[in-house]
Amino acid sequence: MQGGTIPEDTFIKTTKTLFTLTPGQLKAKIQELGGMCICGTCASYTSCAKDAAEGLFCAHGTSFRCITDGKGCRCPGCPVAKSIGLKYNAYCLTGSEKAQRFDAMIR
Repeated sequence: MQGGTIPEDTFIKTTKTLFTLTPGQLKAKIQELGGMCICGTCASYTSCAKDAAEGLFCAHGTSFRCITDGKGCRCPGCPVAKSIGLKYNAYCLTGSEKAQRFDAMIR
């Protein structure tokens, strides 16, 4: 970080774009990303998470109560991760991309 600015990678640019969307456009974008999401195919995903309609953890953050044990991670191969430039993993257990980036920044 130079001069107090954060380098703008794909994730930062995407996040900035999301802030400019109308509520309807934002809802459509979230639905689009949800359609690409592969959380439900991960070994860590549980029937509880399915019943609670949890997913898109990279954006929403950790599982509320359903996923407590990591049994594998498909995040690196996820189309959402590739399309919006995610670099972290295990979002269902460790938090959203935004949260993990912030945590890494203050360490």
